[in-house]
Amino acid sequence: MDIGEIIKTGFTYPTKNWMNLVILGIIFVIISLIGRVGSYTNQTAIIVIALIVSIILAIILQGYKIEIIGEGVKGSSDIPLLNT
Repeated sequence: MDIGEIIKTGFTYPTKNWMNLVILGIIFVIISLIGRVGSYTNQTAIIVIALIVSIILAIILQGYKIEIIGEGVKGSSDIPLLNT
């Protein structure tokens, strides 16, 4: 593989399954918004709930990243499915 093909693959790989890309984008936005809610309130219960939800979503994202790496190590060019 030459460098041009590697760069092209890097840009086309994420767009193979748009639904996964949209779902992951929504999760990133939710995590971002939860962080903002926690900083604008003084209620401890809301901050704790927001932190727990944020941690759960972050764990889901990290698991998906590990699954992508695992598929890459196997030599697959397919995007792993989100198990919904």
